[in-house]
Amino acid sequence: ARENDAAVPKAMTQSIRQLKALVPAPLRPTVSAALNFARRECDRWVYERPNSGFRRRVAARATLKDFATIVGKLLSDGVVIIPDHFSAGRLAELREEFERLVASNPPGHGEETNAVHVPTGRIAESLVFSALAFEQDFIDVAEYYWGKNVVLTATGGTRLDSYDAAEDYGSYQWHHDGKRKQLRVMIILTDVLPGGQHMDYVAGSHRKFRHDIGDSRVAPEVALNAGACVSCTGPAGSIVFFDTNGYHRGNRNLGPKRDHWQFTYRAPGGMALEHRPPLPLHPEVAGRLTAEQRRIARLP
Repeated sequence: ARENDAAVPKAMTQSIRQLKALVPAPLRPTVSAALNFARRECDRWVYERPNSGFRRRVAARATLKDFATIVGKLLSDGVVIIPDHFSAGRLAELREEFERLVASNPPGHGEETNAVHVPTGRIAESLVFSALAFEQDFIDVAEYYWGKNVVLTATGGTRLDSYDAAEDYGSYQWHHDGKRKQLRVMIILTDVLPGGQHMDYVAGSHRKFRHDIGDSRVAPEVALNAGACVSCTGPAGSIVFFDTNGYHRGNRNLGPKRDHWQFTYRAPGGMALEHRPPLPLHPEVAGRLTAEQRRIARLP
């Protein structure tokens, strides 16, 4: 059934391409715009619509403490923070691995702004973070949020050292990601203080269907009028689940160093979007995945 679910959008997309080839050239822009609109609306009301029975099955298997409260807040606000999720030993392992990746990161990934961005491809070198992508608590929350099976689509790490920015720039402006419904898990590896470098999120702003990266940046008054601002702070070892479709922003200041790693999950399929290629996991992790985990990783 899962294979069929993924195959339907692909077959429909192929049929649409064949249909567009039959349209006279002068009419193609109009027809293309209409078809793109129809595909987005189909995704909005069919692909992104959760299955209540699937959600019940996920809730029945979940072992994360206060699971019902956590997913309820995520559904209503688009963001939820779980303090101190990792034990001291587990956190120490994650921080040691993060330090290794930062120390060996190639130049050209944010140094001009006192930042280090560990790109997606480097997960192939990390047994620790490759394995973390399949943390069952992450999968349970992601699949409940979607109301269907999910796949892993992105990952990466960031270190933000103190930086006195002259003005807001890039992702440190209010924005949405222009990718519609999409769940991200952010693992906080250093203590993140309210007055320091952190992410803010506008609760409830995830409910509007946003699909165009071209209008993803918004003025502060637009974002803050959409709901209450949530400061995503907490001690090292905390995690933040959030839908990148909502308004959010990081900040830069002279506060303490901020380290975090993140994973992104979404449902497979969809007619009006293209998924990134499967992530290049560490070979040892890829070799021991269960059949279900291989599906999440989009491996054969």
